[in-house]
Amino acid sequence: MKKCIICEKPSLAANVCKALQMMGEKVTRKDGYSESTSYYVIPAFGHLFQLYDIEEYSSEGRPSKWSLDQLPFFPDQYQFSLKKDHKTKKVDSGVKKQFLLIKKLIQDNKTEAVVHCGDSDREGEIIIRIILEQAGNKKPVHRLWLPDQVESTIINGLSSLELDSKYDNLAREGYARTYIDWAYGINLTRYASVKCDSLLKVGRVISAIVKTIYDREREIENFVPEKYLVINSKAATNGETIDLTAKHQFKPQQRQAAKELCDVYNTLGAVVTDIKTERKIVGSPKLFSQSGLQNVLSKRFKFSPDKTLSLVQGLYERGFVSYPRTPTEYLATAEKGRVQAILKLIQEKGHQVVFKDQKSIFDDRKIESHSAIIPTIKLPTDKDFKSVDEKNCYAAIFNRFCAVFYQEDCVIDQTIMTISVGEREQFSLKGNVSVSKGWKLVEPINETEKMLPKFNVNDKVEVDFKPVEKFTQPKKHYTVETLNSFLKNPFKDESRQAEENDDQDYQALFDGLEIGTEATRPSIIAGAIQSGYIALDKTNYLILPKGKYYVECLEQLGIDMTKEKTVFLGKILKDVYKGELTIPESLSVVYAEITAIMKRQVGMEPMTGGSRKTEIGICPRCGKKVIAYPKAYACESGKEGCGFVIFNPTAQKPISISQAKKLLEKGKTDLIKGLTAKSGKKFEAYLILTPEKTIGFQFKNSKGK
Repeated sequence: MKKCIICEKPSLAANVCKALQMMGEKVTRKDGYSESTSYYVIPAFGHLFQLYDIEEYSSEGRPSKWSLDQLPFFPDQYQFSLKKDHKTKKVDSGVKKQFLLIKKLIQDNKTEAVVHCGDSDREGEIIIRIILEQAGNKKPVHRLWLPDQVESTIINGLSSLELDSKYDNLAREGYARTYIDWAYGINLTRYASVKCDSLLKVGRVISAIVKTIYDREREIENFVPEKYLVINSKAATNGETIDLTAKHQFKPQQRQAAKELCDVYNTLGAVVTDIKTERKIVGSPKLFSQSGLQNVLSKRFKFSPDKTLSLVQGLYERGFVSYPRTPTEYLATAEKGRVQAILKLIQEKGHQVVFKDQKSIFDDRKIESHSAIIPTIKLPTDKDFKSVDEKNCYAAIFNRFCAVFYQEDCVIDQTIMTISVGEREQFSLKGNVSVSKGWKLVEPINETEKMLPKFNVNDKVEVDFKPVEKFTQPKKHYTVETLNSFLKNPFKDESRQAEENDDQDYQALFDGLEIGTEATRPSIIAGAIQSGYIALDKTNYLILPKGKYYVECLEQLGIDMTKEKTVFLGKILKDVYKGELTIPESLSVVYAEITAIMKRQVGMEPMTGGSRKTEIGICPRCGKKVIAYPKAYACESGKEGCGFVIFNPTAQKPISISQAKKLLEKGKTDLIKGLTAKSGKKFEAYLILTPEKTIGFQFKNSKGK
């Protein structure tokens, strides 16, 4: 008798076959599957099934023009059909062939049990379960749950199979997510698109992400700098310029009070009152979660989140790294033996690493299903990498692992020098000198030593305090790192993002208080970019005119895109996982929300040219309105009128609404980096209005082009 192993993807099936051969099984390749003495091994192609579209629940089953009369639509029972080709809308012949083959092997008289070998996550769990349900499987189902795809891991997994029912809670969450996202997405996408006469892709997560980036852009656009005064001294003592800024701030009308305080401080003078030097061990950064890896690769190589996930997924499927879609930066205590085996191999390659049994590395409380991303015992050579980008991705994971387990500590001498101005105020200067590089030898960190001036206690310090004008600064655009941090814990104050104690962060994560998941966010963000709602400019996210319209349209329709609502819907899924809600109960909450939105009967201004008429300024040529369109900011008079236009993108660079407004109001944008010439060469410049009222470039130290 045999077990039929159903793998989610062909790459995983190939790795399973290699493991079987190492177990002594003679594996024979067949048409669409493989067979050995004890096993059938057959791959799916990821999702073989999709949920019915609305029309498929009717007797006609034919696609029809979207209408509000159909909405809201909630099926009595969700049904699946074989995956269709996006273009022809017909069942994919390859998908159908593979499903029928899987069904045949399951029902084969020699098959005594099925082994579920989907990816070890929520999505992978239901992909195989749906196939088994559609195939009418009645045989026992075991689960091959893999932290990585190395042959030895697969062999160990096959020798310790558990019943798939152990993962019923994960499957319930997966089904709930599938049904909720279908109901929310298909109903509200059709509703918004019909109301606005343009395709608007509404989703539980995509809408929240676009709204977050839109809100930040609005904050920046509407920000009005406020002037304030500080008192600052920059004076030389023994050839060293000492920069001191007092804590107290003054309003502009308090300039006289600021001057008087300067006089007091200058009269009192300054003295070094304390110098303390402490030797400190600097801890390494944590191991990578998926978002942590995205943050680093975005900074170093300008990779998008979707690209990072794609690269690390490829490494995982070939057995070089552990499961990539993980939200944690910690390892399970049960993995200590596996980690020791990896470290031994790395040591043999000449790396200075040693096993460390520390709570900062191994912490079961901060792991829900998968541990941090680490290398496996399968160490690649240069020829194993498919691209330089993939090599850089692996190097980041490998070097971070080595940094965490580096043999020598990173040690610095940290000095704090206290300079006192009488008894009025103390100023602290901090400096550090490296004693031992330790893990910094393998983990590139852009840090420089800061040497303090060679003063002694009781030395006098020259001061010359003066009032200095400062301006409040707007918040910065979201970057890959800051957006990831926000989505992972949207209720954490931005000023606390760098806190080392992450206990509350992980509790929030396990309670479902996040927007999307590590597994889904990269592709959703990529979808928002592809739809023209947002742009990723190197590492900064920008809202585009179409995204601005998208958000304002959904707001008028009463579709709640706030973090509170999105997290509430995400928490429902966690409640299903924990057994605190049933799937029907979770759906009833979402159905009520959708029904309430559609009962409002809101009227909408129709789209014009694919975008709502959003005025951003006055045309410098004719004085009419300049409108934000999907691919340009242009005069409403059009080509037959004055023809004024600011192309978006310009020189392959997205131009934000705030920059376009600045160009119209002041005749010049801020310095824009990342512009691309026709030759492909990158450059930076200001966009300017020329005397002829066209758009030109002005380079640094030049008058224009």
